[in-house]
Amino acid sequence: MASYRDIDMLDPLFEALRKHRQEVPAGTTYVFPGKTGRPLEVNNLRNRVWYPAIGAAGLRRRTMYQTRHTFASLMLGHGEDPLWVARMLGHTGLDMIFKHYGKFIRNRSRKDGGRFLEGLKEAEASANGKV
Repeated sequence: MASYRDIDMLDPLFEALRKHRQEVPAGTTYVFPGKTGRPLEVNNLRNRVWYPAIGAAGLRRRTMYQTRHTFASLMLGHGEDPLWVARMLGHTGLDMIFKHYGKFIRNRSRKDGGRFLEGLKEAEASANGKV
């Protein structure tokens, strides 16, 4: 299902796009133009760039669309908020995140309340003027 949404652009992507824009000829309308200045043709990109790059990297063949799964698993594996990840993927709730990516959610099996206790200690220290 296609949808329009706002997504957060992480700083490294912003910097990469800024540098890329400096290399594109002035007056170019498209972010990634082809040699003629028109938009890249997706089949050409897929067959002449994407699949050869995947093969050269020694990875199994996968579609460009599957990079969203890589994004989700990397973000969750590094402890990002599952609700934020769901929003970036265009999901309306957490069901899909937990169903498909639950194994990547950091500390999902930890049942010790450690994060809460850390927050409680910080709140107590703040209340006692120790922070």
